[in-house]
Amino acid sequence: MTGFALGVQRVWQRYLYHLDRRPLYTQALNTGIIMAAGDAISQFFAEERRSLRDFDFRRTLRFAFVGCVIAGPAMTVWYRALDRRIVGSKTSMAVRKTLLDQVLFLPVYLIGFVGIMGVLRRDKIKVIGEKLARDFKPLLLTSYSIWPAVQVVNFYLLPLRHRVLAINVVCLFWNAYVAWKSEESLSEKDGELDAIE
Repeated sequence: MTGFALGVQRVWQRYLYHLDRRPLYTQALNTGIIMAAGDAISQFFAEERRSLRDFDFRRTLRFAFVGCVIAGPAMTVWYRALDRRIVGSKTSMAVRKTLLDQVLFLPVYLIGFVGIMGVLRRDKIKVIGEKLARDFKPLLLTSYSIWPAVQVVNFYLLPLRHRVLAINVVCLFWNAYVAWKSEESLSEKDGELDAIE
């Protein structure tokens, strides 16, 4: 085994060690790290901020905070609740968990995410409401084009302890999109619409 492979194996073993002992904290931390990475990807690639001078570190910290304090714990508790309450055959459970996840958890999470990010940016309540009115439906529809398939696989194949990490791997790219969408100002969007008309 190469040095790199041994390093990866050690990191994985440490992750599993902490996951077994402190699942909520471990999953919260990995969610915060991956949400921050998704924002960094958004800033460097989608928004083409090529220098560190242009990079918004506060924004990335907001994403890390939301991941550690809200998203990671919420997903951990939600997946545990689904596992306790939904029983039956493996296929039936995966489909029902996905349906509940997409109908109950996802819309609430998206509203909460956009709202909390607005509060952390110190946006006025009116601006947060306008962003929700503008962005909620496109975010939800885009979510529905990705997450049902991901969640069926997640609920069908993976044990509870690995579900948040699996979602976070997909979220790395999803968060880049959400970061770009949620951080887009109303004036930028209005300017784009004016240019199209």
